[in-house]
Amino acid sequence: MLASASEDHFIDIAEVETGDKLWEVHCESPTFAVAWHSKRPLLAFACDDKDGKYDSRWEAGTVKPFGLPNDS
Repeated sequence: MLASASEDHFIDIAEVETGDKLWEVHCESPTFAVAWHSKRPLLAFACDDKDGKYDSRWEAGTVKPFGLPNDS
């Protein structure tokens, strides 16, 4: 599976061999980083969801998990 994210507030998860879309994960803000767990169907993604309460000299955001259904 391949996960891709961008400024459109969605993460698309597709089957690599066919290109078929499997899931579309809605995000509250732009997402620029995604990473799969090495052994489980678990995706971590980083959102750029700054809300003004952080010191502007530092980057801020949130890392969130998304678990795919387990067939077994």
